[in-house]
Amino acid sequence: THTLSNGEVIWDMAGNVWNWLDDTIQGQDKPNSSSGFFWQEWTVFNGAGTYGTLSYDLVRPSNVDWNATQGVGRYYAGALTNGTVFGFLSGASWLHGTTAGAFSLALYFGPSFQDSNVGFRCVVSS
Repeated sequence: THTLSNGEVIWDMAGNVWNWLDDTIQGQDKPNSSSGFFWQEWTVFNGAGTYGTLSYDLVRPSNVDWNATQGVGRYYAGALTNGTVFGFLSGASWLHGTTAGAFSLALYFGPSFQDSNVGFRCVVSS
């Protein structure tokens, strides 16, 4: 489970498949630290910022000290190609281990990308 800042609890956010979020970002706007070609902890990005349409305050854990140990997931930028549009993939699939989590975010595929581990997941809120 994951408890939101308003006290609501979300169940079953990690596992099974990646799911698309309704956002895209230009390659040059993606945040990156040293190299975008590996999974990074959210703690690398210690400071609120906006990169194009991506606001860290909306996609990362509210506690900037949380990392994969707390099961929040990690971030993967991929190529920073100028002008290329990338979609937001969230959650990660069953094969991503500690990379998976409610805040796992991958920005390395275009919005038309299809794969057997990309889809949607059912979420129960209590």
